[in-house]
Amino acid sequence: FQWLNRTVTRGGEQLLAKELLYPPDLTQVKQRQPAIDELSADPNWAQQFQAGALAHKGHNADIKTFIDWVIKPTNLPGWFRLAIFTLPLIAVGLTTAYFMGMLSGYLVLIPLTVNGLLLSRVQPLAQDTYNQTHRSINTLKAYEAMINCIENSDFRSGLLVELRKSFLDKNEKASVTILQLKNILSRIEVRNNFLYWLFNAYFLLDLIWLIQSERWKSQHSEYVVRWFDSIRQYELLISLSSSAYSHPHFVFPSWVEHSYYFKAGALGHPLIPEKERVTNDFSLEKKGSVVILTGSNMSGKSTYLRTLGVNIVLAKLGASVCAKDLQLGTFNLFTSMRTTDSLEQHVSSFYAELERIRQLIGLLEEKKPTLFLLDELLKGTNSHDRNLGSAALVKQLSNATAFGLISTHDLALGELSNGGGNIVNLSFNSRLSNGKLTFDYKLRPGLCNSFNATDLMEQMGINLQSEQPQP
Repeated sequence: FQWLNRTVTRGGEQLLAKELLYPPDLTQVKQRQPAIDELSADPNWAQQFQAGALAHKGHNADIKTFIDWVIKPTNLPGWFRLAIFTLPLIAVGLTTAYFMGMLSGYLVLIPLTVNGLLLSRVQPLAQDTYNQTHRSINTLKAYEAMINCIENSDFRSGLLVELRKSFLDKNEKASVTILQLKNILSRIEVRNNFLYWLFNAYFLLDLIWLIQSERWKSQHSEYVVRWFDSIRQYELLISLSSSAYSHPHFVFPSWVEHSYYFKAGALGHPLIPEKERVTNDFSLEKKGSVVILTGSNMSGKSTYLRTLGVNIVLAKLGASVCAKDLQLGTFNLFTSMRTTDSLEQHVSSFYAELERIRQLIGLLEEKKPTLFLLDELLKGTNSHDRNLGSAALVKQLSNATAFGLISTHDLALGELSNGGGNIVNLSFNSRLSNGKLTFDYKLRPGLCNSFNATDLMEQMGINLQSEQPQP
């Protein structure tokens, strides 16, 4: 999330987080790819868009409260509009006549009292309006800058053009409309001032601002939610385009109709620096395919599962991926990698892992095509139960609406490989030379043939020789 995130509003940030968890449908993904490609070719526009918002401090105020206020009608009585013209004229006229010596001062109190009673009626509404909007002034300035940037753009890809239309479907520019509201709310913001209340008593300022804001909402509220949603979409696309711009060797994946399909060339982990990154070709092309991934400690098993998972997540967002080529089908992604115990919930890491596996089985019972990535199956229990349960689960998965990888240290699990069938073995290996471990992180067929646990234990000071049987 942090690696991708280039959003500037809270709404954009929340949308990115949501879509990482719940990816859009394939139609949206295919629409995004050309839009992301276009934005990545013009980073100056993206930076101008972001700078427009960041120039205003406090632009990240809670926009939901403001939106709720915009879409909620004020419902002021119609005669209030007549009152803002007649009552101030009467009050000012009588006050002027008093200072000219034409009237008694008591008569001046009559219109001021009427004004006061009217203001006391609308004061709760005015205060509520102030509470819901006064933090949104800088937010509106930021949105005005971003909208202005969108209005002055010249996009070509379908999605960017469609999003831009929402700002142009009125007689006036959306940025001008937002500026009008910002000016109205700026006037409301000066209520905490003695002079304001003096003028308020004569000119019914609270009522004027409420009527102006009500008129604005009645004319524009239906557009506002659409505008703000479009801005969130632009922020999401900019975040994904920034990744594509920063990594020009990344590619956009292609999609196939077959659900159980994953084929990658030179697939790598995007968070590993390019100079250190080791890539591998990999493919899974059949329902029920299960890869048993074995390897020594630190050889790269868990990192490789994450490499697959992260690139699938990027692909499902519409982003470019860390590969030379990637083709994939329409499947769900399921992972079990970082299950931990919980004192608060009275759950051991083993039980937490079983809960994750139960979720996977639930998906499969719904017949949903699923690619699974399971790291160190049933590691929290004894070796006998682990081997028994792992073997049973592998066989169950090989006959289900799923395909995927299971990493393990247990070579016995690799014996399930059925020679050209659904279950195959792949491995990472290490090499010990002059007391130093080295890894090439290259994926190879077959079971792991090099293990380093005893070497590592001896390097840490454990005297394994004492455990050897004496002649």
